[in-house]
Amino acid sequence: MGKLRSALRNISRWWKPFQVALKVAAVRCNIGGRIRVLYKCSQCKRMLDRKSVEVNHIVPVGSLKSYSDLPGFCERLFVEDISLLEVVCKECHSAITSEQRKKV
Repeated sequence: MGKLRSALRNISRWWKPFQVALKVAAVRCNIGGRIRVLYKCSQCKRMLDRKSVEVNHIVPVGSLKSYSDLPGFCERLFVEDISLLEVVCKECHSAITSEQRKKV
């Protein structure tokens, strides 16, 4: 199930709502005479490059432990509504995920 979960998560990175969420968080900045695109973390409000941010599901996707979990997992993973997604830095995403895992 781990390989299937990883494959679905990799595909979800190219899901259009993910790209739209990133575009909404993008800010063009003139740094040293060069225009760079930085992304604003919705939690800590820092401005970071693309490699330092991730798209977080506000409603947790959950785990994929059996084939019966697959429909719900895919429904939550491939959300259409970008208001259910947020762009956060890797540090904030780790903190959010660990908090969610403690609640389960």
